[in-house]
Amino acid sequence: MAFCVFLVRLLTPDGVDSDEAAPSIGTVYYQEQEEDSSSAKFGGALINALIFVAFITVMTFVIFLLFKYHCTKFIWGYMGFAGFSIFAGLGQGVMLQVLQELDIALDWITYTVIVWNFSVVGTLAVFFWEMPISLKQGYLIFIGAITAFYFTRIPEWTTWLLLVMMALYDLAAVLTPVGPLRVLVELAQERPVWLF
Repeated sequence: MAFCVFLVRLLTPDGVDSDEAAPSIGTVYYQEQEEDSSSAKFGGALINALIFVAFITVMTFVIFLLFKYHCTKFIWGYMGFAGFSIFAGLGQGVMLQVLQELDIALDWITYTVIVWNFSVVGTLAVFFWEMPISLKQGYLIFIGAITAFYFTRIPEWTTWLLLVMMALYDLAAVLTPVGPLRVLVELAQERPVWLF
């Protein structure tokens, strides 16, 4: 959490993101504008949140179906790809912004080698190899902090509605008898398959 706060304070010192117009899954339909009315912001943010929750729902069912039909290697591959994408894509973007903000000069070859090594070791440490627990936890903290940092770039109305919608989705996915997460956990308990 301290790392995420550090990033937010360093990269958005006045609370205004210089890259505010960058599209994301949280703003795929509606880009909040300061001059928009409250009802327009609410409506657009609601649609953004519904799209985000629909995406999460589809991905949850895909992972459930892959697990149900014994495609665990594909799940591991997908998780590795997702982790590598966070390290190499989102992480390098933040690293570049931090270097620019701190006025640290770095040639592109060194930068590429650092990002590549960090991403590959992070992916292997988190998903595939036995590593010291402190290294694995450090990479997991980095994933959480980078993801949280990118969530700070979502407009305010969308953030609040997304929070509510994800909480409702999570309740439904876990507590309802046919919720995908509940069924996935029950299926995993029936099988002698170790995911972690």
